[in-house]
Amino acid sequence: MHIVTFNLLAFFHFFISAAEATSVRTGATNLTALTARATGCHDYLIIDSRGTGEPQGRSSQFSGMIQKTFDGLPDGIGISNPYPASSAPNSPASGSVWLRTYLRQAVAMCPQQNYALLGWSQGAAVTWTALGGMKKDDPLHHAIKAVVVVGDPFHVPNVRGNVDQDGHGQTAGAQGKMRGGNSDATIAEWAADGKVLDICFSGDPVCNQWGDRPADHGRYGGSGEVQTLGAQFLIQHLRR
Repeated sequence: MHIVTFNLLAFFHFFISAAEATSVRTGATNLTALTARATGCHDYLIIDSRGTGEPQGRSSQFSGMIQKTFDGLPDGIGISNPYPASSAPNSPASGSVWLRTYLRQAVAMCPQQNYALLGWSQGAAVTWTALGGMKKDDPLHHAIKAVVVVGDPFHVPNVRGNVDQDGHGQTAGAQGKMRGGNSDATIAEWAADGKVLDICFSGDPVCNQWGDRPADHGRYGGSGEVQTLGAQFLIQHLRR
């Protein structure tokens, strides 16, 4: 089992602001244009956003899930959000700007391609921020078929798609440590459409205010049940 050390104090130092998003927009646009062109067009694309402190590359919390999805559906590709995933204040802002910019460019280049967004911990916050304010008639809203988050600090209680590590409802009513603000409406809207799977380990104090096992926050990648739950959801929603 792979356990990722999680620094709770460092995590809560990060925050997201419009000013920070503006400051990183130019650099993110240049990078995403190159990345979007390089991937080409496929039936579907999975984009994962890492948690605080994870190295560049695919998040350890989604490796099995993504591979199982590739095994079940042909002609898919995965890329990873290259944002810092650090405790720096502008880290999540840069991640959300990169993600939204990449999606806009990719949908313009590959309008028939379907998308799934994955995020763990800070990466979940990045994902929800990137989706904030997106209207249902936006081409991006239609193109994004699935959102899978684990250890979500913005976890909203009692919305569709909330499950525990076994796919049951033990944490369905849990509240995330950073829940509130605009993210509540964003999550509720996407969840109501049936596009969200939000997995929260029962002892994870980041997505469950009653959680008393901090180590649970790093257990998603090592859980075969979690990886299978996510892959089944992705295959169901990405299938053409």
